[in-house]
Amino acid sequence: RPGDSDSQTCPMQTLRSLLSVVQGSSLCREPRDDWQIGYYKIELDGRLVGIITGASAVWACKPRDEFFGIAKENRVAMIDRIICNTVFRLEDNRPNLGSQILSLWRRRIVFDWILLYDVVPIGFETFIFGEGRFGALYKADNWTYCGLTSGSTKVKPHGCYHPGIRKETEVKMVFCKHITKEVKSAQQLSRKNTHGFS
Repeated sequence: RPGDSDSQTCPMQTLRSLLSVVQGSSLCREPRDDWQIGYYKIELDGRLVGIITGASAVWACKPRDEFFGIAKENRVAMIDRIICNTVFRLEDNRPNLGSQILSLWRRRIVFDWILLYDVVPIGFETFIFGEGRFGALYKADNWTYCGLTSGSTKVKPHGCYHPGIRKETEVKMVFCKHITKEVKSAQQLSRKNTHGFS
């Protein structure tokens, strides 16, 4: 069972082999034609222990917008360069594994974003909700707590280019992080290796 006999932090050289691309797809997103998304599976000791995903950022979120300096004039250009960590599910509870995988994922997905979409990211966002969840994992990875969402969203049941309907949602905690060294590292890797991350 996870964590019964191994209380040591998983070595980074082992973690480098944990993330592999499962699927990449394009979905409709207004005002753009593409919604970029990458799925990754997390394997450890020959077992599938979790998944983590990165997708295009939400269109508007006040705490996130203030963190990255997004306004009406630059929204389209800025949104394309923010990656949203939409899912992170981990079924192995050994110490520090979650924060190590999150750190590795940041570098891996920046590499993939540049390679697959020819877009240089500037930062990450994620939204935390649910009983007993306060974003401890993201705090450990030096993400910034930016505030709470408004508790509503606009959905477009008839497609991206049709009028939206305002819908109430659960209030979520917003965490963001600027990208710094990940971009430089990914750009160097992309020049050396167009087939994958190592």
